[in-house]
Amino acid sequence: MRSEAGAGSWPAQSRRLGARVREMRELGSTMEDAIDEIGEFLRVQTQTRPYASLAGAAAVGYVLGGGIPTPVISLALGLGSRAAVSLLLRELIAPVIQQSSGRRA
Repeated sequence: MRSEAGAGSWPAQSRRLGARVREMRELGSTMEDAIDEIGEFLRVQTQTRPYASLAGAAAVGYVLGGGIPTPVISLALGLGSRAAVSLLLRELIAPVIQQSSGRRA
């Protein structure tokens, strides 16, 4: 059951959610800038060092084409996704838990 004090915390949760949305938008903008910078770097490197660029592309193709065993890739992706979800949940749920435990005391 929800108490009236719990129902009154909706505006605070809404503000936190709004702040998270703004942070995600800023993160998206930063990621776009980073991708543009990486693209420019790769263009310059390809023009100035074509053989090194070719070797790098071959290495990436080897990895993506199955040069690394699938279980190793699955393990790495599984661990990475678990860590990302854990951090996300910690950021989203921790304030709610702290707020509710502070109300009981």
